[in-house]
Amino acid sequence: ILRWLGLSLLVGVVLGVAGLAIYTHTDHFREFARQKLMAVINDSVRGKVSVARIEGSVWGSLTVGDLIVSDAQSEILRLPRATINYSLLPLLWGRVQIFDLEASEPLLSLKKNDNGDWNIVEAFAPLAPQPTEAQPAEPSKLIILLNSLDLRQAAVDLALSGQPVYRLRDLNLRGNAGIQPTGLAVDLDQISSRVLVEGMPEARIQGGFAYQNMGALD
Repeated sequence: ILRWLGLSLLVGVVLGVAGLAIYTHTDHFREFARQKLMAVINDSVRGKVSVARIEGSVWGSLTVGDLIVSDAQSEILRLPRATINYSLLPLLWGRVQIFDLEASEPLLSLKKNDNGDWNIVEAFAPLAPQPTEAQPAEPSKLIILLNSLDLRQAAVDLALSGQPVYRLRDLNLRGNAGIQPTGLAVDLDQISSRVLVEGMPEARIQGGFAYQNMGALD
């Protein structure tokens, strides 16, 4: 009897795991996961993130439709369609690990204020109560690692404090990026684009680009 009981229990566990694995690939589960994920993110960061739909496996490879990142002033990023490969395990120690992000025709509006803060970095900064005199603000512990970034036919507006807006059109780039407590780092090994600046002739760029801001994020 014990033998059959143990066998029945094992079969039940196997069927349960198999059923759960199948369910996680259904549209119903993906919609459930989308809603929960958006709630967790928007309760944790200063900006707002929305995704209209997701396809694929939530365990590591997703295609998202209409991903939008915005702050209180305006929309920062819009990805009509993007493929993301990632790992969930690093979330256990507070790190977002994205292996690949591929997107076509994204729209990005980057702004840097007088304090040297980028709007997209501020949008993903942790949402925390205002510090008091007895409890000063702690540096952000946010870590986002993007191993491979591939954008095609992107449109980017780059606004630096006190300078004209640089508009990059037909932008194609490949590289990697990271947001850590020590700052922002971007390394693009391939980049090509048209550059439009009001009052100046159109220019074309091709090459690489590296940026590091090692001031602590807070």
